Amino acid sequence: MEYTKFHGFSISKLSLGTVALGIDYGIFQHQVKPKRHESFKILSNALKYGINTIDTARTYGEAETLIGDNFTLAEKKNLTIITKFKISHASIINKDLARKEAIDSLRTSLSHLKLSRIPICLFHMDPELQINQVLNTLPELFTDLKNEGLIDHAGISVYWPDDVEKCLKHPAIEAIQAPVNIFDQRLLNPNILVKIKIMNKIFFARSVFMKGLLLMPPDSLKGNLVKAIPYIKKLHKLSKISNISVAQLVFSYVRDLEGVTSIVFGAEKTEQIEQNIRLFEGQALTTELRELIDASFENIPEEIITPKYWIP
Repeated sequence: MEYTKFHGFSISKLSLGTVALGIDYGIFQHQVKPKRHESFKILSNALKYGINTIDTARTYGEAETLIGDNFTLAEKKNLTIITKFKISHASIINKDLARKEAIDSLRTSLSHLKLSRIPICLFHMDPELQINQVLNTLPELFTDLKNEGLIDHAGISVYWPDDVEKCLKHPAIEAIQAPVNIFDQRLLNPNILVKIKIMNKIFFARSVFMKGLLLMPPDSLKGNLVKAIPYIKKLHKLSKISNISVAQLVFSYVRDLEGVTSIVFGAEKTEQIEQNIRLFEGQALTTELRELIDASFENIPEEIITPKYWIP
């Protein structure tokens, strides 16, 4: 496993996302969270393979508790745990209320995770909030959370790639998590990922497989997702002519983007850890293939690349 050093912390190039361990999670089929002992095995196997970065959130059900109960104190010293907090819409314009809600949330997280401080704390952006309002509150709030001794480093997890560039203007935002994948190239133009790297900020790429959409057979798609069928078929065609599996194609595309610090992936079974390790170690794409991909999937409609629009 490869790592990025960040102010004394080590961030593995793969981060284990834990939403599917804490709640029943899935869009295409009914997916049930693993049993407690199975979740422990997934977490332990991730660390065994060198994945030392664990992504979670207060809203992920019992995920924080599973992490806190599974790892020993000695193991936690080798982990970089990321958790997220939310605050109410009313608190966005009330800094005292925002501070109280954030502190209460993080103290609960620390209790569940059995930690004294959160290594990387992200504000869990609500898609209905306005980013400009949020950024009026966050920098001062992050300073308060650090002064309280609750967190080491701060950042934001956003839904809309357009919000990322606005976040770069704030030194208090040290880490950003956002969707990026072979269909969703909005962070590549105008080179926002490159700016993130130049500014020495950490970037966590999520939705690499678009919640599994990119791995679905095109003829299985229904409802609003029938609009994605031509693009999925084009993806399969590129896979065939390049002799690279669809999974490897979409994974390598994101893995090798300049500015990506770590890819966040989920696992409901232990074998999925090994599968993602193999994808991480898989072949790089040629420059010609990357250019063909960019040309094939630029400007895909938002109702296809944004999951909130998939279910009417």
